[in-house]
Amino acid sequence: MEIELELKSNSKDVGEVLDKVSQLVKKSQELGFQIDELEIESEEEKEE
Repeated sequence: MEIELELKSNSKDVGEVLDKVSQLVKKSQELGFQIDELEIESEEEKEE
């Protein structure tokens, strides 16, 4: 089964966002999920 999850954050603090993403990855693995792909992009990158 494949599950896709898209998250958005209004935070401008990259370190904070990466820390929270790391926590999500760790927790998902603890719950038995396998992460095949993780993509992070900023709104500035999307606008270009």
